Amino acid sequence: MLNLVPQDTMHSATAEISSQLPKTTRMNEEIIGFEDVMKELRNKLLKGCRELDVISIVGMPGLGKTMLAYKIYSENSVISHFDIRAQCCVSQMYKRMDLLLTILHDAIGVRENFSSEADAADKLRRTLLAKRYLILVDDVSEASAWDDLRSCFHDANNGSRIILTTRHLQVSEYAISVSEPIPLRIFNVDESWTLLQYKVFGKESFFHPLEEVRKCMAAKCGGLPLSIVLVDGILAKMERTEESWKHVAMLLGFYIHRDSEAIGEQMRLWISEGLVKSCEGKSLEDIADGCLKNLIARNLVMVSKRDPNAGPSRIYSDKQHVQRRLTFCEIDTLVKWSSSCSFVGSVLLWHDPTSEKISISRILQNFKFLKVLDLENKVVIDSFPADLLHLRYLSAESYEGSIHSSISNLWRLETLILKN
Repeated sequence: MLNLVPQDTMHSATAEISSQLPKTTRMNEEIIGFEDVMKELRNKLLKGCRELDVISIVGMPGLGKTMLAYKIYSENSVISHFDIRAQCCVSQMYKRMDLLLTILHDAIGVRENFSSEADAADKLRRTLLAKRYLILVDDVSEASAWDDLRSCFHDANNGSRIILTTRHLQVSEYAISVSEPIPLRIFNVDESWTLLQYKVFGKESFFHPLEEVRKCMAAKCGGLPLSIVLVDGILAKMERTEESWKHVAMLLGFYIHRDSEAIGEQMRLWISEGLVKSCEGKSLEDIADGCLKNLIARNLVMVSKRDPNAGPSRIYSDKQHVQRRLTFCEIDTLVKWSSSCSFVGSVLLWHDPTSEKISISRILQNFKFLKVLDLENKVVIDSFPADLLHLRYLSAESYEGSIHSSISNLWRLETLILKN
């Protein structure tokens, strides 16, 4: 059947669902930490200048930008201060019409249809024109997304505000009107423990026999509130005993250690995994360095340690975006998976340092396309199968003081790290 209705007229309230700020039970929870940021935000919203001001909150994923912004957006003092409040979430694959409809629905409480984006934008502009408004624009990943909305926000010199959250420093700087962006930092150990204690024990008294392991556990969460919440989910299913918590802390130590990489080691891994593509006139190391700087600018990687003379020397990475590896903490799990992992390119195996050393030579022949093999804590290799034709990166511990002659089978090996 021929559809004679222009597609744009089909936009309605159902289209804006993907642009609505996701509501979770965590949104209403008490915020632990960031009291200084909350105070700064509150002052900028309720006092500050009379001009329209864009207040950007910038930081890496997992720091709590959205939760922080929504919490201040929902405070009674903020609600009563503004005539209109509205919010939207800008996904990476957003549609401008969806954003406009979402903000309009929040602003006027009525679902309307529009024949074009221009009509929807004009309606939003007229709705906000003489009002003191607060708009929360969450998770802006491109400057173009801000360009799609900014023309709707008229400056009536009445103290209207925009709260914008982003992981990209360039976006926050692009959107500056009066205030400088507010960067969110990672938690220190004390703040991490305060949040973890609140999540695990709530208002209950703290179980003192766990005192010895508490700071170790908090430190190994890496200062990310989201990591602390995930650890809480693990601890909630375990007994509150020192032995159980030490086991979790030991495993956390492995993951956090791997996230806090020396920059040189991390770049060698990227090159070995084939994530860095060659470019005429540039070395792979220079290209990897450029990629790293790009990740830092996008807050997917944070600098955790700097060399005064050479700049960043260690990084903390958001492994969801940076690392693509199979990680095992138990040899039995690796054995179980090995038969179905022939196409895996990177394997990272960590072994309990309190256990006896183990050999994995018999398993390696199953990983025929392996490019990266990173072994920790008493994991040894008696011999290297000739099948490992693609291995480029090998990090392992050496206990015998010599390398097995079968390493000559690894004729594509580029990086060899031996630890005694």
